[in-house]
Amino acid sequence: MIEAVLFDMDGILIDSEREYDKAMREAITRYGHMITDEFLIRVRGIPVEAFKKSLKLEFGRDFPVEKFRNDFKSIVWQNIRQYGMPVKNGVYQLIQYLEVNNIRYAVATSNDRAMALELLEAADLRGVFEYMVCGDEVEHGKPFPDIYQKAADMLGVNIKHTLVIEDSYNGIRAGHAAGASVIMVPDLVQPTDEIRQMTDYVVSDLGKVISCISNF
Repeated sequence: MIEAVLFDMDGILIDSEREYDKAMREAITRYGHMITDEFLIRVRGIPVEAFKKSLKLEFGRDFPVEKFRNDFKSIVWQNIRQYGMPVKNGVYQLIQYLEVNNIRYAVATSNDRAMALELLEAADLRGVFEYMVCGDEVEHGKPFPDIYQKAADMLGVNIKHTLVIEDSYNGIRAGHAAGASVIMVPDLVQPTDEIRQMTDYVVSDLGKVISCISNF
């Protein structure tokens, strides 16, 4: 029986992953580099410090990580101010279902808390989620299980009775490693054979999660 649902944020609650990818590709050209699809898949869902290390591994130890991140965030927020931050399909429908059925829920995102709060505010979701664990609040980020274990502990629920909803490979690995049930809602990547073995269901949007919950 599912007692709590733990949501990833980017690509699950808000349609931010596309903005991140576009902004990274644009920002990196200022430094004479290109970002590959493989790199984007590899870093999707990981926390900030791990992302910084990945940049140096990819582009060299002298790569100006902080300057790049400032450029990247500037582009992201410029686009959000211009176009808004869309909420993913089924968010409100699923939250309403959880409320009616007394199932607790929280956000577990690799973003640092300041960025996460700003993004939820931009999507008009900040008041929806009372509980949140962020990437800068755990020792080991996704794909390690720490963030989901901490979120379950925060809600006072055994991790084995929680459902993790993710779109990234690293997030799914984290939920699976934590011992939670896992549903993938693909955003920019489809599940591989490895990822399918770690998920209980793969569905097209959050609204379709509702019919799965009673099966656990």
